[in-house]
Amino acid sequence: MTVIYNHTRELGFTLYQYTSDTCSYYMSVLMIPVCKTAVPVFLMISGATLLGKTEDYRHLFSRRIGRYVGIVLFWGTLQYFRYVRTGKAELSVSGWWSDIYSNPRLETYWYLYLYLGFLLLLPLLRKAVSGMREQDYRYLLGLSCISSILTMLGYFSGCFINNSVFLMPSVFLYPLLGYWIDNSPCYSHGKSALKYGLTAILPLCMIVSLCIHY
Repeated sequence: MTVIYNHTRELGFTLYQYTSDTCSYYMSVLMIPVCKTAVPVFLMISGATLLGKTEDYRHLFSRRIGRYVGIVLFWGTLQYFRYVRTGKAELSVSGWWSDIYSNPRLETYWYLYLYLGFLLLLPLLRKAVSGMREQDYRYLLGLSCISSILTMLGYFSGCFINNSVFLMPSVFLYPLLGYWIDNSPCYSHGKSALKYGLTAILPLCMIVSLCIHY
């Protein structure tokens, strides 16, 4: 639903630019960063459902990655022909390959390439979770929360920490956290509430940061 809302334009996503109603204005502004959590949540679900499975490299590339590359080529080609039809691109093999490979124009499909990166890292991520303990996940969550909070504070102060300090790609961070949430046993309701509450800090900080940015 959040992905769909992200493409509603003046009917919802950019409604704040056109409406004179105060309630509609603030609801539209609030929903902008909320819908931006769709991809992180999708990666967390992907981690929860895929990191626990076992498959060899041949099966991974022939079935999972091979099919997904076909999806990228199919939808990327349709989008390219749409650009050709509307005069935004010239019909040529080099132009098609440039749009598919370098992705300068297919910005609406950026998440397809992000997920392909996740699939390529899947064997290594599975190795990682097989050896990670509860303490390791908490450490990872702590680093991500600190990174998000510092980013949020940066929008207030105008002073941002160097991104290289907390270089945690989303294809690494969110799948691991999703796997942890789905598979880590909780022996009491108190511990369960604490774990899910701490995990909620991450998208919450993202929402606040994006609200300030917009």
